[in-house]
Amino acid sequence: MKKLILYFIPVLLLFSACAKESDLTVHNDTGQTVTVKIDHILHLMYTNSEPVVETYFLNSFIFYGETKKVPVEYVGTPYLKQNNFTIEMKPGKDKVYHVELNLACLTIRNLSPGLTITKVRLMDVGSVEWTEEYEVNIAAEEIETISVEPGDKFVQIEDIYESIFQSEYFELIAGETSLYNFFGFK
Repeated sequence: MKKLILYFIPVLLLFSACAKESDLTVHNDTGQTVTVKIDHILHLMYTNSEPVVETYFLNSFIFYGETKKVPVEYVGTPYLKQNNFTIEMKPGKDKVYHVELNLACLTIRNLSPGLTITKVRLMDVGSVEWTEEYEVNIAAEEIETISVEPGDKFVQIEDIYESIFQSEYFELIAGETSLYNFFGFK
């Protein structure tokens, strides 16, 4: 009986667990107010505010540890693409995530005499195909802003008559707005 107990003690130690603390820290690096949902809890993160810290107590065994998949989601803004993802937390391992601006804005001012813009196409510099296309309805003397992927791009305009206008080069930077004045000349 004593030998049996001596065999079970190492086995019990092998499977014994202790809870270890793990922190998930989320920083707002956007310079804007951002709404973030962490593990189904809504947080309003202001500019220059302290980071949000969620603490998890996870069991840690000798050979393995408990894991928790934490859902994170943030609402999009003109310079921030909406994002939903999960972060896997492990015992004793802290994780840090930074919310950063990931979109640029392109403001199109239609200065043409009576033409309505219906499409805006974007092509990355060095590419041979138009990679993004936006359906718009910008009448003469109107302005519209669209959120786009940042990068060096050529912008092409199509009007209501399906006329295509010469493309122009823009450096679109995340968190910034570029202005395109459309005059309607080919």
